[in-house]
Amino acid sequence: MKETVQVNKDEVQYFEAPTEHEGETVDVIDTRLIIVAPSFQEGNKWRVSDGSRNIFVNVEDPNFIRAVQTGAEAFSKGGLLHVQLQTRQWLEGTALKAEYSILKVYRHERGPEQRRLQLLRNGEADKRIVLLLLFFWIQCRYSRRNCSTVLT
Repeated sequence: MKETVQVNKDEVQYFEAPTEHEGETVDVIDTRLIIVAPSFQEGNKWRVSDGSRNIFVNVEDPNFIRAVQTGAEAFSKGGLLHVQLQTRQWLEGTALKAEYSILKVYRHERGPEQRRLQLLRNGEADKRIVLLLLFFWIQCRYSRRNCSTVLT
């Protein structure tokens, strides 16, 4: 049989859940993170890699968030963030829990951009190469010959 306990208004403060976890540790380090999946939805976490694993992080730097929202920061594959990263760890029962937050973004390096192939940079000679490749492609496409060795 369960017992019912009555609490007066002046006793409510004693029944509030603690805001911090017992035995919690907090570490703050300067590090670099690769952007895996940014989030443009306010309050959502970003997925980043520290080089050995993917982690979800809260981004709490208001200047960086503003730059993202206004489009001043653009992202591409392989982008790198130089950040101040906070790690909070605690035990829940026997499970070790962790939460990550980017407190400050020092610098954002965009990922490498794919370069365009400049076939026509040397004038007539390059035009001839392009025409020759086009000719071989057409011949291979519309004939029954095996052209895999022609272009190698």
